[in-house]
Amino acid sequence: MKKALTILSLFCFGALSAQQTTQFTHFMFNSFHINPAVAGTQKCMDIRLGYREQWVGFENNPRTAFASVHTSIKGKSTYSKSKHGFGGMAEADATGPIAKTSLYLAYAYHFQFNRKWMVSAGLYLGFMQYRLDISKVFAENFLDPVLLNGSRNSFVFPDITPGIYAYDNNWVFGVTMQHAIGNRIPGVGDETRLRRHLTVMASKTFGDRDKLSFVPAVLLKSVSKSSPALDFNFMADYKQKIALGVSYRTGDAFAALMRIQMFKMISVAYSYDITTSKIRIASANTHEITIGISACPRGQQQGRIPCAAYR
Repeated sequence: MKKALTILSLFCFGALSAQQTTQFTHFMFNSFHINPAVAGTQKCMDIRLGYREQWVGFENNPRTAFASVHTSIKGKSTYSKSKHGFGGMAEADATGPIAKTSLYLAYAYHFQFNRKWMVSAGLYLGFMQYRLDISKVFAENFLDPVLLNGSRNSFVFPDITPGIYAYDNNWVFGVTMQHAIGNRIPGVGDETRLRRHLTVMASKTFGDRDKLSFVPAVLLKSVSKSSPALDFNFMADYKQKIALGVSYRTGDAFAALMRIQMFKMISVAYSYDITTSKIRIASANTHEITIGISACPRGQQQGRIPCAAYR
């Protein structure tokens, strides 16, 4: 157990200088969380509520709760498919002694690139609050300057994330630069900064959506001073009512994926990760659940969603 606690402590403090964003296994079902340019891709207001608990049974294990909403307003021109997307996202994330709360507003402008493709450019603007709880720290040397001043809070504003998103009925491609400013996190760590994270995601839908379709997807995450990470997802979708799949995250985990259309406006996605990295000596199980709600006005038919990521 002592070895496991050491690994977790190293993970917590290493996260401040390396990977500083939350990760999701069902990333295509939660793509607005990653890319602000996704705002407005649905015909109806889209709501996502989710919770992820990593390394279940591990004391002070990583936990993330989040909520997001976005919608669109059509442009004035009757000859153009341009529209404006608006939304917001809130997240609470805790890993050992470090907790983070984030709140963002999003705007995206969508325009027709050609007869098949739509392209959008979006921006997240918000803030983050970091909290360090010294009572949860395991350290051999408590005279470390990071720990001497005790527990503390740190406020980071503004935090900006730009994104670009291109989509048609089958393809999805998005690029995001998270923490684009690279703000310093005062009072937590020694000259700790939010590092810029480049995220690229893509997917392609094959087959007949009214019968059986297949959706492979990939997510690339890259940050300075850390090795790039790749997520591969593959889903088989039956009549857009139930989908099953698998996922692999390089050097970290395998996962089983499931998505169910429970009611006309509600869908539920679940993933179960089996850890393959060294942290598995303490716990190898991770659970993630996301609820999606398509809030259409009364009398409006939801119809087909123009963005393949949400099918």
